[in-house]
Amino acid sequence: MISPLSPCVEICLDALATGTGAQLPSQPRGRTSVRASVGILALWASLVFGPLHAADLTLADGVVVKFGTDAGLTARDRIATEGTVVLTSLNDASVGGATIMGGPAASPGDWRGVAIEPGAYVADIELDGIDIRYAGGSGGAGLSFGRLPFDLDQISVSQCTIGVRAVQGGTALLNGMRLYNN
Repeated sequence: MISPLSPCVEICLDALATGTGAQLPSQPRGRTSVRASVGILALWASLVFGPLHAADLTLADGVVVKFGTDAGLTARDRIATEGTVVLTSLNDASVGGATIMGGPAASPGDWRGVAIEPGAYVADIELDGIDIRYAGGSGGAGLSFGRLPFDLDQISVSQCTIGVRAVQGGTALLNGMRLYNN
């Protein structure tokens, strides 16, 4: 149950999003662009942006995205943040208020995390200012990336089972990175 106090958009991969500030087509054709500009997004399914249907995801300053168990964000194409964006657990009441009334407290591993696929182009990944919390479930990490050298600024990863994971020779220039309680 979603708290009536929290403005919220629920995004289901098989349905059109409704509510404040998000647009997600139910059956993407060609290039799909999703823009979250206000409010809180509550996700019970993983979002995958990739080569099957080219896609852009843009998260505006102040957006909070809350993920459920086994949900996560996988970037295979373009993803960008436009300021401070929080990606966290559905159980995290510290940002955006309670999403699930009477639910458990947030804990490390509540959701999978953010995975940048090895095939993603470096120029298409702009995650500056992202704040990842309570991720690392199902063998994931708060942030994982592979193969290419990414340049990431002002990223915070906290309360995750694993903070950052580089795979397949992945490297990153991490400017102003904050890792704590992972």
